[in-house]
Amino acid sequence: MSVFALPAKIQKINRLRQIASILVKHQVISTSRKAWTYNPVALVRRLAGHTQSLDDKEAQGRLIRSIIEDLGTTFIKFGQWMSVRPDIVPSEILVELEHLQDNLAPLPFKTIRRAVEAELGRPLDEVFSQFDQQGISTASIAQVHRAVLHTGEEVAVKVQHPYLRRRINTDINILNSLALWAVKNWPHLAMFNPDKLIANFRQNLLTELDFTTEAKKHNQMTKSLNELKWIHVPQVHWQYTSQRLLVMEFIHGFKLDQVKQDPDVDLDPRLLALRLSESLFHQIFRMGLMHGDPHPGNLLFLEGNRIGLVDYGIVMTISSTMADKLKDWFCAIVYRDTGLLERTFLEVFTPLAEMDRYVFRNDCQDYIDEHHFQPSHRISAGKIFAVFSNLLYKHKISTPPIFPLVFKVINTMEGVCLRLDPNFDWRQDWKPKFDDLITQHRSPDAVARRSIDLLGDYQRLTRELPDDLREIIKQFKGANLNVVYNLSEDLDTTVRSQVGQLTRALNKLGAALIVSATILGLFHFLKDRDVQFLPWLADSFAPFWPVVLILATLFFYFRRS
Repeated sequence: MSVFALPAKIQKINRLRQIASILVKHQVISTSRKAWTYNPVALVRRLAGHTQSLDDKEAQGRLIRSIIEDLGTTFIKFGQWMSVRPDIVPSEILVELEHLQDNLAPLPFKTIRRAVEAELGRPLDEVFSQFDQQGISTASIAQVHRAVLHTGEEVAVKVQHPYLRRRINTDINILNSLALWAVKNWPHLAMFNPDKLIANFRQNLLTELDFTTEAKKHNQMTKSLNELKWIHVPQVHWQYTSQRLLVMEFIHGFKLDQVKQDPDVDLDPRLLALRLSESLFHQIFRMGLMHGDPHPGNLLFLEGNRIGLVDYGIVMTISSTMADKLKDWFCAIVYRDTGLLERTFLEVFTPLAEMDRYVFRNDCQDYIDEHHFQPSHRISAGKIFAVFSNLLYKHKISTPPIFPLVFKVINTMEGVCLRLDPNFDWRQDWKPKFDDLITQHRSPDAVARRSIDLLGDYQRLTRELPDDLREIIKQFKGANLNVVYNLSEDLDTTVRSQVGQLTRALNKLGAALIVSATILGLFHFLKDRDVQFLPWLADSFAPFWPVVLILATLFFYFRRS
């Protein structure tokens, strides 16, 4: 073993000892098996056996959630990240992962002071005239303090916990070991590519640790929400911000409980609920940039019925294509369109195993009916997400993370809105908004814009096609290509039929490409020569039209046979 690898090995052993002590606390293992403290696989195997011994599925979920919360930052974030993967996690555990809390005991002020001064490169007093020693909040990644700059501006100072990256790398190493073991013991998990899943999680977590990225998201959300004058995003003080330190405007406002319980608060709860709902719809379907964690701790209600939105560690970008698919999904629910829902699933999601389309369609119908005919007080976004999760898990369908994350955010938003206004129903609030979106999508201006974009695509195609064809011909000239097409005699008749259909479809596609390229080429060749394309085509090829028609008839006759 390399001398330089020894500290990492020691850190892993110490971390495994900590994990073992947490499992002892939850009575999963006893202190008599010291070997477990050095073997992550043995620890998880014992945890799996213990949870399976519990008859109550909900009790299993509660135990796993409690252990994850005690394990700290990496595992809490991993649990929260897996809470938007209903295709992998059973619904009983998924519900508990959605409620993971990362509120930790505050760090001593001397630790915070050292961290701030290390990032600023100078003493604390040179930047702040006042710095509250008591933190406002402490989460798994950072601690927030109120302070005052020498200019007199009140600021919120977000300080990252020291040595966090080192601990995360150790935990990721342990998670990788567990992923390899899990695939070995449950081979069906290989379809989910756990190694890539953990690699993506690591990348997302390291991105969240870079506070300069979060500061940029502040600026993006400020521009995105500029139309909504009653939404306030705190401004960032870039001159004091670094990867581990974020200094931003301090917002004075009321918490959710104060709005409902404090008689001195002059705010309209019903209006606040409608505005919160409007802001989320605006983020998802109009701007394509969504705050990923709008829980009550990240919301402040300001004078004039305004809303302050803080903490931009999780901000999701939603492409226009994905926004359209989300719109289709919601419209399928609102308008009870089973075919639209099924198409949305199959266009966006990826089946990881063989799917029975007939059963899947029936499940989609049941899914819509369960929510379409329920009165508003008996249905919620949380229930919709639960049934949606069961549908994905049952049919082993992999989902883009943005889909379940949007549902989770809507569920959180609905919970806040219902506390503000018990009669709030996001479905009724969003239905006219969807109607407006559909109307705008079908308007002449929108159709014209899409047509112009389509013409631009065709123009790029015709411009690039000669070069692409030359490249293909060059590759054919320089290579000896042998294509072997061999079907065994006992191949199933159905498969033969499907192969034949595929072959005919490819023939159609090839013919269509050749004809389209020819027509477009002639069009672009003649458009700069003051010649009208269609009259020229009719006059120039008049003697040949009977031959063309005969050849076309023969082509379609033999193709059908």
